[in-house]
Order: sequence, then structure tokens, then C-alpha cells
Amino acid sequence: MILGFLSDSHGCFEALEKGLEALRRHGAEQIFHLGDSVGYFPGWSAADALRRESIPCLKGNHEAMLLLDEQDPAKDPMTQLGTTARQASPVQLEWVSQLPQSLRIEQDDVRILMVHGSPREPLREYIYPDTSLEPFFDVDADVVVMGHTHRADLREVGGKTFINTGSCALPRHPGGLGSAAVLDTGTGHGELIRFPIGTETRKAAARLSLHEEIINRIAQYPES
Repeated sequence: MILGFLSDSHGCFEALEKGLEALRRHGAEQIFHLGDSVGYFPGWSAADALRRESIPCLKGNHEAMLLLDEQDPAKDPMTQLGTTARQASPVQLEWVSQLPQSLRIEQDDVRILMVHGSPREPLREYIYPDTSLEPFFDVDADVVVMGHTHRADLREVGGKTFINTGSCALPRHPGGLGSAAVLDTGTGHGELIRFPIGTETRKAAARLSLHEEIINRIAQYPES
């Protein structure tokens, strides 16, 4: 079975849709979202799309901050969590509150652990492409899939496959391409997918009020 993973859509419906389309073109039969469906792009358009399509989702640090009313006033003009919280309906808040911090599945005898941050700190620990994975060699899973860093990575070490999907909406790696990942559980082969999101993120920016730093970042993304 081909599984698809993406993360950190951060309220950008247009980029999320681009990521979902890319995963389906690569044959994804089941798709998972690894957290941070809100933040930076204010509102609920991405989260609502995930809910409508019944895509299994994890809770990220942005959902957790929104629920706990941990918005930092100094950072809120960038994160937009306060604005997003004020726009929330009871249905949206209920959906976010029930999101799990981790998810384990087994498919074709492949044990998969999904988290937003890391196996030891599911919400907030950053696992970058140059972070040592040795502390996670004893995790009870064959494949560990993560997000949070906005930097895509795939490594096969310690007898396991570690995948970081990167971000489908606000990538921080060079090149400015959105990213996602697929895993063929029949063969054990994982693959990173990259796709341009410049047109999509700028379309979202045209209808929303974004922080200047976010506007400057997406201005560097190549056209779709």
C-alpha cells in the first residue's frame, strides 16, 4: 500500500491542495497530515479541508498553543494564532481538541510511528536533517514520520527509515519548494516529493493579512 504524508500546511488551503494532488499523483491510497494545520495564514481553510476529506491528522505545536491560549502577543502578528482562535467555531475547536499527538499504524507488517516533532517530544522537538537520530534507534517502529522543521529529510539509519515531510506551505529548505512524502509499505521504499507552491501561497496572501516576514518568504518561492 502507498501511504502519503504531509505536514505544516499552516492555514494555506491552496498549498495544502497542491500537496494533496501531488501525493495522489504518486499513488497515495491513504494520506496523513502531521500537524500545524493552523498558524501564519490566519483562519481555518486548511483545517476545514482536512476535516471535510476525513484525512487523519495529528496535533502540532500550533494547535496546542491555540487550544491552551498560549499565544505570545509579541509573536501573534506573525503566527496569527490569536486571530485564528477568535474565528473558531465550536465544531472547529472540538475537532482540534481531539487530534492525537502521535499515531501508530501497521501496514504490510511495517510498523509506522507518526509524530509532529519527535518520538520523545511529539509536539515541540525539532529533528533537522543534521540532527543525530541515534537516540531514536530503539523506537518501537520500522518507520518514523515527522514534520515541524519545515525541512524535508529522509534517512535510513539504525535499521529504520526516518522521514521528515517538510512543509507543504512554508518550506525553509533551499529552493522554496513545498514537500511531502510517500511510503510503499509493500517494498519499504520511501520517497520525498517536492512541488512548486509560489502561485498558491501568493494567491493565499492576496486574500489574507500576513506578517511581512511571511510575505517576504513566499515572495522567494518559484512560480507553480
